[in-house]
Amino acid sequence: MPSSLLQSFLAALQSSLSVLLTLGWGVLAGILGLLSQETAKEVSHICVEMFLPALLITNIGKDLAREGEDALELWPILVWAIIYPFISLLLIWPMVKWLNFPTWSLGAVAFNNTTALPLLLLQSLRTTGILDSISQGDSIGSEDQATTYFLLNAMVNNVLTFALGPKLLGETPKEEEREDQVGGYRPHPILTVQSLEDAQEEAEEAVERTEDTPLLSKRIKQGAKHGQTRLKRATHSAGLHIKKWYYGLPYPIRRILYTIHSVINPPLVGAVLAIVIASVPFLRTAFFAAPKEGGVLKAWFTISLQNIGDLFNALQMFVVGSKLYESVVHPPKRKEDADPNGSGEDEPHDPNNLPKDRVVRFWPVAYMLVLRFIIMPGLSIGLVYLLAMKTNVLGNDAMMWFVLMLVAAGPPAINIASMAEVAGESEEVQGAIARFLVICYAITPAICFSVVGALRACEGILDQKGL
Repeated sequence: MPSSLLQSFLAALQSSLSVLLTLGWGVLAGILGLLSQETAKEVSHICVEMFLPALLITNIGKDLAREGEDALELWPILVWAIIYPFISLLLIWPMVKWLNFPTWSLGAVAFNNTTALPLLLLQSLRTTGILDSISQGDSIGSEDQATTYFLLNAMVNNVLTFALGPKLLGETPKEEEREDQVGGYRPHPILTVQSLEDAQEEAEEAVERTEDTPLLSKRIKQGAKHGQTRLKRATHSAGLHIKKWYYGLPYPIRRILYTIHSVINPPLVGAVLAIVIASVPFLRTAFFAAPKEGGVLKAWFTISLQNIGDLFNALQMFVVGSKLYESVVHPPKRKEDADPNGSGEDEPHDPNNLPKDRVVRFWPVAYMLVLRFIIMPGLSIGLVYLLAMKTNVLGNDAMMWFVLMLVAAGPPAINIASMAEVAGESEEVQGAIARFLVICYAITPAICFSVVGALRACEGILDQKGL
């Protein structure tokens, strides 16, 4: 029997509040000085570049290995993950074009938080038990599938975010800078070109910082110094050769290579590895079968990946809370503050410092919040309901319906702030984006209305179909 509306609402509200409280603990860590801004950035990059790929490999790989030949039935998730950001853009672009909405609202509306927030919300919904009504007799299996669906959506969204995000936020850097960046995804390029003297000096400084370590003998210090110097020289030489080869290519080929490079990121690599592992029989057995059935990697290697993957959800949201606190307490300085000798007047020709982009106004914010928390979820619920009721395109998996209804809901992705930096936005614009993100995440519990609507819609479909 479908759960009562009040019970569903209270359970969804509790789950949403748990997500907000996880953010709150991150804010508290920032207030108490337990997590510096630099440390938060490093932890965030570890989460995205190590923990999330591990989570993708273990969850998607395990689910695809269980599904076998039914893996192609996941196509609705992939297709909808591509479509709904462009629908969001269609609903916000006229406002930017004719109603003076900030340029960064394009990225803020198109790309929502598709990783830590929905996964953490799903964990809380499991605890409340309100998903049992759509689990179709297999609550554990269906909820694991929901995790896989959210992760697949996150993988597609990550590719779109870092391929299109900087372009949506404004002017991109000049060609040399743009092509040296790693898709806007990593904090630093993989290979940087510097003088050989600088490379040797950095290596010497790195060793000097450890000279007060009592357990490090002089011989080992000298070996480490020479080893680090050789490594720096080798890295420098490799970087020079790669850049010489790269810039020797025709411009169209460079643009193609840059485009490919810009969408390759650790989550995408993790998802591809998961698909490969699940598709190759002996790898599937080694990674996911019971040890007595040939799973020689499951008890130690797969479990280790699962352990670090499980760190992602709460830790990433915790770091988001700390980042939001830092963005409010230590906002970027305005140009006139940074340059007291300047005139304080804006450059009228600067496309990355438009007046409309530097302020957070009520009506644009209100429209974007309504779009993110009401319009897009409502559109998703209605579309999925019609397709599931009138056709068999989406199959009979109620948990897939539920995820399709929810993936477009929620606050913007926190990384639009870093995308703004990649796009060359001014510090005032980055500060406005940070203030907007604080507002969005403060009302995160509003997602409970979308959860209840999606749950009731799925229950209605199951009732009508007799499933």
